[in-house]
Amino acid sequence: LLAHSPLAAEVQRVISVGHATLSRPVTQLLARTDLEIVHVGDQSTFPVPAGANVTFVDDLSVTGPADPGWLQAWLDADAQVRAAVDAQLDGTTPLDVARTVWDAASDGLLVIGSSSPIRDLDLVATPRADAPRALANRGLAGIDGTLSTAIGAALATPEARALAVVGDLTFLHGANGLLVGPQEPRPDLTIVVVNDDGGSIFSTLEQGAPDYAEAFERVFGTPTGTDLAALCAAHGVGHRRVGAPDLAAALARPQSGIEVVEVPVSRADRRALAGRIDEAARHLFSR
Repeated sequence: LLAHSPLAAEVQRVISVGHATLSRPVTQLLARTDLEIVHVGDQSTFPVPAGANVTFVDDLSVTGPADPGWLQAWLDADAQVRAAVDAQLDGTTPLDVARTVWDAASDGLLVIGSSSPIRDLDLVATPRADAPRALANRGLAGIDGTLSTAIGAALATPEARALAVVGDLTFLHGANGLLVGPQEPRPDLTIVVVNDDGGSIFSTLEQGAPDYAEAFERVFGTPTGTDLAALCAAHGVGHRRVGAPDLAAALARPQSGIEVVEVPVSRADRRALAGRIDEAARHLFSR
């Protein structure tokens, strides 16, 4: 919507909470100087250098109702974009996996890996009354320690059904977190590994352009070919490998201890898929 909808030009005020760095369109919105921006926080949590149109505050208060017509117009446009995105999915893409995980994580705990999984969820997750408590790591190396974060969070909230979704590189970078001593507690936690054997996020960025194809796999794709089942077995952790269409059934099973559900997906079409989604949204608002 921010990239292609005419509604983006009608925005007059933005209220920002937290450190918004996940989405480029949101960062670009906060960098605009032609509208009023109110940010709860200070420059340390604002993603771009603040201009004269940015006001930092400590808190917010509601002084009156908003225009329901504006909200409805935005929701209607959002529904159109979601339908356009759905038309590009075939049930086997990483975006399909993200949506299945989101649907399964109702009213529980969801730990989200950095890189592609969190951006896929940002694109396909729909608002819901029974949304899970979502946690994610931040930092220069946001993929490090994600499994330990998930295990710790699951131990701290035993009453919640705990899920985690990570890419294969995030899983490998945090695999030592699976090393739990025999005297230590193990939570009920299902870890979904979206395994495209490498860093598919770079396929969608500048580095994925054809000009860099010769060096891409070694420098950015970085496939490892790791046998995740063997790695899990070495740590005494349960492992299952399922296709994306079978993931919902796998996540519906009762939990018992830590289990890894590996979902193989292809990254060969990742850049093209992102392009088709962008073009579908562009076409939607150019008619």
